[in-house]
Amino acid sequence: MKKLFAAALAAIASIAFGATTVPLSLINPVGSTSGQVIFSNGPTSVPSWGTVTLSGITGTLAVGKGGTGATTLAAHGVLIGEGASAVAAVGPGANGQMLLGVTSADPYWGNNPALSGATVDNSPIGATTASTGKFTTISATGLITPSSTVGIKGTATNDDAQAGSIGEYNSASTGGTSLSTGVATNCASASLAAGDYDVRGTVQFVPAGTTTVSSAFASISTTSATAGGLAGGQTGIQATLATGQQQYVSTRVARIKLASTTTVYLVGALGFGTSTATCSGYIEWRRVR
Repeated sequence: MKKLFAAALAAIASIAFGATTVPLSLINPVGSTSGQVIFSNGPTSVPSWGTVTLSGITGTLAVGKGGTGATTLAAHGVLIGEGASAVAAVGPGANGQMLLGVTSADPYWGNNPALSGATVDNSPIGATTASTGKFTTISATGLITPSSTVGIKGTATNDDAQAGSIGEYNSASTGGTSLSTGVATNCASASLAAGDYDVRGTVQFVPAGTTTVSSAFASISTTSATAGGLAGGQTGIQATLATGQQQYVSTRVARIKLASTTTVYLVGALGFGTSTATCSGYIEWRRVR
């Protein structure tokens, strides 16, 4: 009797186990698609065909397996490869910054990259290939060498170079300055910023109606009421001139180099007798470099 009861229980258990256990070779492939795998549906259900989704993957996928090796990444950052190790991330840069490379190290955000053979918008702007570039400001620490036949383009209209730029031009004038015979006098003056200038001027000597004139000189000088000599473009007349007649004397171009803002003078001297005389002056300059 006991043997019959045990056999019956074994049969019932076998039937129950067989209801939830199916050999892999007996799982019907009908209805499956290529690439699907056999999924477990729990200890009390028959396995079935299914597709693996990312939601079913747990853990961190290593770089060697096609992953990043990381669980989180910086928002708006830039990924940087680290060989077989997990990728690194450079945080977001500030407005206008660029990623700057470092030999054998991670790049970083910077503001002043040194371009050497680089390209902007796929157009070479240096190195060995000439191309068109457009900039708002250029600062060079070496020699700038334009084409010897093309040179640097000049203005094509009636405008003026801005203060401080090569080609800057200006002028000043003064009138009715009293003269003493033979005494160097400031007939005009101007304040020039530091730079290298070509300066010249013209003095108008105005004697009274009965004033006799024997000489007239004009020059450019950086010393008040002092003739500039030959370096100051001095020119003059020494002769018996018509009584009471105006005389105009123009200087030659004088090179004036200034390390700081300096007053430059148009100096005149008139040799005269009998009465009085005045001078008026016009001084002009152009920045040459």
